[in-house]
Amino acid sequence: MVMLMAGPKMIPRAMVHLDGKCSPHDHTEKIVNGATVMQISRSTIARLMWKELSQVRRMGVEIVMMITLAFPKLQRCLTRSCRSSCTHINMTRHQTRDHKLKMQGYLFLCLLLVGVQTLHAQSSWQCSFESNLCSFTSEGYGWTRLTGATGSSGTGPSGAYDGRYYMYTETSSPRRTGDRFKLVSKQFVKTGMCPTKLTFYYNMYGRTMGTFNVYARDVATNKNTLLFTRSGNLGSVWLLAQVDLPKELSKFKIVFEGIRGSDYYSDLAVDKISLRGLGDCVEFCSEPPAGTDQVTMVYNKVPFDSNVTYTCPEGLYMNNGTRNVTYRCDENGTWPITETPRCQADCPSYRLLNSTSGVIYSPNYPENYPVSQNCRWSILVPTGRSADCPSYRLLNSTSGVIYSPNYPENYPVSQNCRWSIVVPTGRSVRISFPVLQTEYDYDVLELYAGYNRRNLLATASGDIPPEPVKTNSSIVDVYWKSDMSNTDRGFTLMYNMTPCGIPKPPINGSIEIIEGLDVGDSITYQCRKGHDLVGKATAVCTLQGWNSPTPTCPPKSCGNLTAPANGYVSGGSLYSNRVSYSCQRGYMLKGDIYRMCTAEGVWSGASPTCEVTTCKQLQAPEFGKISGAENYVFGAKVKLSCRYGLKSGSLQRECSDGGYWTGYTTICKDPLECNFENGFCQYSLSGTQTWLRNRGRTSSSGTGPSVSNGYYAYIEASNGGNGTRTMTSQRFSLAKRCHLLQFAYNMNGADIGTLNVYLKTFAQTTSQTLVWSLSGDQGDVWETAKIVLPPKSGYHQIIFEASGVTEYRGDIAIDDINLTPGKSSDCSEFQSTKFPVVYTNGTAFQGCNASILVKPGTTQVVMSPRYPYPYPPNLSCLTHLYTARGYTLLVNVTDFSLQSPRNSFCQDSLAVTRLLPNATSSSKAVCDIELEKLGLSSFPTDQASLQKIATDGDELMFNFRTDDIESGNSGYKAYVSSVKASDYYPRDCSEDPADGSRIVEIWPDRAGGPFLALCDGPYTVIQQRLTGYVDFNRTWMEYALGFGRLREKGDFWLGNNKTYALTSQKRYKLRIEMTYFDYVSHPGTYVAEYSTFQLEDASNLFRLKIGGYNGTAGDSMYNTPESFGKLNGKAFGTYDRDSGKCAYDYGGGWWWDGCSYGALNNRYGNDDMCQKTWQCITWGTVHKDDPIRTTVMKLIPL
Repeated sequence: MVMLMAGPKMIPRAMVHLDGKCSPHDHTEKIVNGATVMQISRSTIARLMWKELSQVRRMGVEIVMMITLAFPKLQRCLTRSCRSSCTHINMTRHQTRDHKLKMQGYLFLCLLLVGVQTLHAQSSWQCSFESNLCSFTSEGYGWTRLTGATGSSGTGPSGAYDGRYYMYTETSSPRRTGDRFKLVSKQFVKTGMCPTKLTFYYNMYGRTMGTFNVYARDVATNKNTLLFTRSGNLGSVWLLAQVDLPKELSKFKIVFEGIRGSDYYSDLAVDKISLRGLGDCVEFCSEPPAGTDQVTMVYNKVPFDSNVTYTCPEGLYMNNGTRNVTYRCDENGTWPITETPRCQADCPSYRLLNSTSGVIYSPNYPENYPVSQNCRWSILVPTGRSADCPSYRLLNSTSGVIYSPNYPENYPVSQNCRWSIVVPTGRSVRISFPVLQTEYDYDVLELYAGYNRRNLLATASGDIPPEPVKTNSSIVDVYWKSDMSNTDRGFTLMYNMTPCGIPKPPINGSIEIIEGLDVGDSITYQCRKGHDLVGKATAVCTLQGWNSPTPTCPPKSCGNLTAPANGYVSGGSLYSNRVSYSCQRGYMLKGDIYRMCTAEGVWSGASPTCEVTTCKQLQAPEFGKISGAENYVFGAKVKLSCRYGLKSGSLQRECSDGGYWTGYTTICKDPLECNFENGFCQYSLSGTQTWLRNRGRTSSSGTGPSVSNGYYAYIEASNGGNGTRTMTSQRFSLAKRCHLLQFAYNMNGADIGTLNVYLKTFAQTTSQTLVWSLSGDQGDVWETAKIVLPPKSGYHQIIFEASGVTEYRGDIAIDDINLTPGKSSDCSEFQSTKFPVVYTNGTAFQGCNASILVKPGTTQVVMSPRYPYPYPPNLSCLTHLYTARGYTLLVNVTDFSLQSPRNSFCQDSLAVTRLLPNATSSSKAVCDIELEKLGLSSFPTDQASLQKIATDGDELMFNFRTDDIESGNSGYKAYVSSVKASDYYPRDCSEDPADGSRIVEIWPDRAGGPFLALCDGPYTVIQQRLTGYVDFNRTWMEYALGFGRLREKGDFWLGNNKTYALTSQKRYKLRIEMTYFDYVSHPGTYVAEYSTFQLEDASNLFRLKIGGYNGTAGDSMYNTPESFGKLNGKAFGTYDRDSGKCAYDYGGGWWWDGCSYGALNNRYGNDDMCQKTWQCITWGTVHKDDPIRTTVMKLIPL
């Protein structure tokens, strides 16, 4: 309701009506129930706005408007989208007021309603790309905005359909067959239940044209629904397409996808895109206005988006010059009819009439004709004037006749004529030949589908007319050619449009045209996999059109699933829907997380269960205790304590709902641990002179260490002479288990005395036992002492004692003391020796059960007992050799003669063994016949060909055993050399001189020792997935250490610790090579290279530094086109250490930023779940919807 007030007086109220279309008139008035109804268009408002407003102000009239929702039409306008282009306002007021005030009221009401309309939801949308991209974005290869023709001849449009600009796919090099171009619209929101219609124009011109698909993408599920598809060359014209969107979509995007054909002649274009029906709409359209008496109106009461057609009798025309005019009902239930349809005769400047009969009326008939008229009509019939030979003529009537030149007389020689028959899109042309008399095989009539001469439909020549041609095309090109001699009567070609057009395929279905689109022809409907056909599968063409409506293809239903006890289930129940299971907090899901509704209408997998969340049992830390909950279920809390102090980790941990303990592993200090960085730890000092702390060189030349790893403890010989100095630990226990005491020492100087280590025991009596002793100059190297301490009752202390120093060059240093508990009372797990240290000073050693230092850069000769004479029987001879840290020992056996084996078994043998925890032997026990087991025909015999046996450290053991028979053989002689590990081992595969694919032992600068790596030429491979046989859903620790089958055709992960060591020594480039399961659509190998690739260490969660993309696969790690998937600076996550739970959902460790853009360690596979959820190996750019079959990640230094 609107009330106009002038001062204190009330102006009689006015009623407001809104229609959905404009009138070109300023306003009209009529009398309704004694009141004046006035209709004002928006154009009138624009012209009157300022003039009327100024007049109202001069009159001093205060205008107050109060609007209620009392009138349905007004309410509908205020609650949904009115078309912004037109607003009609019908206002009724009593005639007792003067006209001036009435117009002022109309004006302000118009202004108000125009403002209200701008607040409504958008009901329609249109884009012709004239000023911008209309918020479209590209996925995969991009679309291009262009004006004029494309850059390649023979493909693409010559210009835009509407305006100047359009979008197209540039398919020239480097684009390849199958490359996909996706143009994605902004998000649309549908606010009502109107049918939503998408309209666009497209151009598919080019002899190698690929495929054009249009999808509606549901924003909620990211699922694409195919709306429209076409393939192949459709000519150089712009074609119109109109498709209906699924009613269930509420928030969606439109995706236009072009797929490149086999060559660059496949530029696809799209223009003038529009959407209608986004807002509310009426249920039925209003009654359209009736035309004048001569007008025939075809109309039924139908919903929104229906048409009404007005037709004039022959000889009369509408005001637009045609006999027919059609209007469409819009969302508001109104018709865009601005005046009553009326038939009248016009006065054409020229009109061709080519029917065999008809009527011509004088202008304005049946009314009087106007004055000053000049009109022209041309009547063309087969007889009389002869037919001509056009170079090109367009025939766009629904039926007609084509005559040969000069018909019915003989056609001339040397004729080349062309006609194009065009009927509305979706219909087809039927052609027959009533007359055919031509010179056979020389004068020929040819019919082609479309505007080119590639798709030949039929030929006609001679005097036997061919059968009628059903073309299945809306465009037919007719070519006539006669040679230079012999003519005949010619031909008549009759054409007509078939009564049936190509119907729209059902959503999620397709149509197969069996014969054609003529009377009696039939079509069949088919549904896609996972959908049921509802309705008739076959339709037959009749004179009235198809005899049955289009069926529907609803998706199959798998039925609703029930949630597990203490859990939830969410998702749809129709084909391709995925449901996900989850559990209440405190419960863990056991079984399938996801299930898919399959094409057979049954659910994949089995129903999972929700079990109470439990955590692995925590053990008390070494040298510590644990207390708290005994049942390790969700919410259980434990406290940990350390007897000698906390080294790292957490002292309180809780069982989380993910089944893992919060915090970090508790590591306690051992009672002897000390690196002297912050003092002497718990050690007490005594003696004539005390121990000191230092870093680097000591103050005296020629003694003490020249280098150090931080602080160390030492005695200063210059201060004390021949005194005794002790350093005593706190008390500790050795009960129940064996322990290994280790410490580093440096005894460099000509006046070095003795370093003793004592174990002091406090039991019923106090005792002190010497467990290690070493005297004399050992050189300027840091060595490691290992002392096995067997289980022993009571409490104990370790005492380090330095004594016997004679002069100032006697500085003794120790560092890095630690005590390692064993697993049991069995001390054999510690591969150390109790043998006495023998100082050979470079001379050959010929004996047993000794420990020999091989000084860095020197070679030690080791021989069997009595060599070169026969060795004795019944030997169990162990020789322990060690060298400085950072060096490795290489073995070359130059003479090897052992007793011949009996029954393929060695009687006497030699084994060379690494001394590493849990290590296997570097060589097997060998005798003469078993040398080939090492891959050797014999041991190398020259120093330049040292046979590398010990590779992982600075210790090895010779184990020489003989039986009880005197053999008469001389035994062995070996050279053991100490070389710098970095000089012997390549740091990566680029430093290895060999080529091709191979396994190489490398030692990066920051690695603790050498390790095996797969090399591909100069590249070091860090990840390889070729078969899917290795599960990549591993723990944090497994990814840190590496796993899988390290071989040329194996699946493996080298290990984050090793990759960190590699990338911290040089700058590396990462190269990724991948292939797809769908090799037909995505042939060849796709490559992504990054010029920056580096990992941080484990304490920084192996964070990734990456950048500098180049390649053909697209960037899915650094600068992705989405808001996620940018991995620079991201931490590595696994299912047991990943705050975002991406690794848990996707089945592999990776650097996560979002969960699905590009992750090469995801679950391996190509099933429905992979294609729908991206939960398999994916690369989120070029072909992001398709699973990857093989991946290789490898490094090369820059």
